[in-house]
Amino acid sequence: MGMNAAARTEWWESLPAGIRDEIDGYILQDSLLMAVKVITAIGLVPHGIGIGTAQLIAHDR
Repeated sequence: MGMNAAARTEWWESLPAGIRDEIDGYILQDSLLMAVKVITAIGLVPHGIGIGTAQLIAHDR
């Protein structure tokens, strides 16, 4: 079960600014794998965010 775009945006906006900056930094460096790793690490257990959803969140950025 994945998140729709609105749910992904809501989840993203709920993150602390420092975490968002870290993920955006990886994306700006074309380090998509690291961005997905961070998203999955912080989102898997509390929100069920797996690799597929993490990739969508990174792509949304």
